[in-house]
Amino acid sequence: MLLLSKFIFICFAVSFAASAQSKVSLSILFCRSDEIVPPYPANEFWLFRNDSLMKHYENVAAGIIGEFPDGDYAIEYKTIFGVRSEQFKLKFEKDRSNLHELKLCVDDLSPELRAKTSALFIDLLKDDEEIVIDYSFSGCFASGKESMIIKKHRGIYYILYKETKRKLLDKEVSALRDMELELRNLRKADYGCTTNSKTTVTYKSASISFSEPCGYWEGYYRIKGILELE
Repeated sequence: MLLLSKFIFICFAVSFAASAQSKVSLSILFCRSDEIVPPYPANEFWLFRNDSLMKHYENVAAGIIGEFPDGDYAIEYKTIFGVRSEQFKLKFEKDRSNLHELKLCVDDLSPELRAKTSALFIDLLKDDEEIVIDYSFSGCFASGKESMIIKKHRGIYYILYKETKRKLLDKEVSALRDMELELRNLRKADYGCTTNSKTTVTYKSASISFSEPCGYWEGYYRIKGILELE
């Protein structure tokens, strides 16, 4: 009888361990607008458990991706700036929902990329120098171009855009710095579109530029909104 009891206990323990798994729900988002990313081929990620690859996913933007045992996990996923990694831990608890939700941002620059990107034009700008930001777009039914200028005078940053000329607030200078950081780290899009645009930032004889399909980065229009130039 004692042997049978031990056998039953072991079977129960093994059965419970096999069923004691947590669900993982995932959302891949454009976090600035809180919109779910369409299932472009770019929606590709890899799930690791205890440093070993468990599964490779493609064309998944939201939903439950599976049930998994306890352990240390990492998920590597594509963003508009390259592959990024997020770590998380699963620990099953009885009488809990055991649903682990992940929110992955494809339009957020990682701290690692921010730290290694240096010598930004906005920081090199000296008094009475300027940075020119050019933007152009073309599509089936329309095309156009425009530009804005960032100047520095007596240590103060100014914006010149069409009829607008004014001082920039510190938070606006920070936003311009973020825009340049992003522009330097963008990766080529995985899809095409009938409407395309190009953003170029020029300081002295140096320049950086990026061409993008519709709905990809849209950094120029975002900075226009932040600077209230719309």
